[in-house]
Amino acid sequence: MARKTSDARAVSARERARERAAQYRAREARLEELGVSYFSAVDQVERVYALRDKEIAVAEEKASRGSAEALADADQVIREMLELGVPRAEAIERLGCTSADVRRATAVAGQAAPAEDDEPEVEAAEGRMLAEPMVDGSTAEHGTSGAGEAGHSEESRDDAEAARGPDFSMAP
Repeated sequence: MARKTSDARAVSARERARERAAQYRAREARLEELGVSYFSAVDQVERVYALRDKEIAVAEEKASRGSAEALADADQVIREMLELGVPRAEAIERLGCTSADVRRATAVAGQAAPAEDDEPEVEAAEGRMLAEPMVDGSTAEHGTSGAGEAGHSEESRDDAEAARGPDFSMAP
């Protein structure tokens, strides 16, 4: 009788082991399915990003062409205004552009920028004095005078600094 009991125990142990192995295999199969689903979703995300990047590149190219045409039109307007004899400072004020815009517009056409006004140029967007390039490549700041310049007193330097207004830049 002892043999039947030990056989029954062995059969029961084998059944429990098979059940657990079946549960383990089912769990592993489910984990594999989840992994496949995950990697499929990640691949889809990468395809979407690749499509987005391609569409962005196309849009940037289109915008670049469109903005170049519009900028050429804007430059033409600036040149026409200057050709009518409007001083640079007045053109800047009327158009709300910067002196850099005027320099670019005149450089594009290969024109020398008209220098009919000796007034300081004020950049419309920021309201501060600008340094203008001179023919020899150096720059001259309008509205300021440096220390030690001939013909300028200490009082005129103070007046020039006061005319410039407060410096709100974060420079040390």
